[in-house]
Amino acid sequence: MNKKKDVLVSVVMGSDSDLPIMTEAAKILEEFG
Repeated sequence: MNKKKDVLVSVVMGSDSDLPIMTEAAKILEEFG
C-alpha cells in the first residue's frame, strides 16, 4: 500500500540576512525532488 503523494513546500525568509541559509535549504529540498 505504497502511494506516491505530491508535496508542496514553501521556504519563507524573515530578512535578507536569512538568504545564505535559505539558499542551502532550497538546494537540499531540490535533492529530494
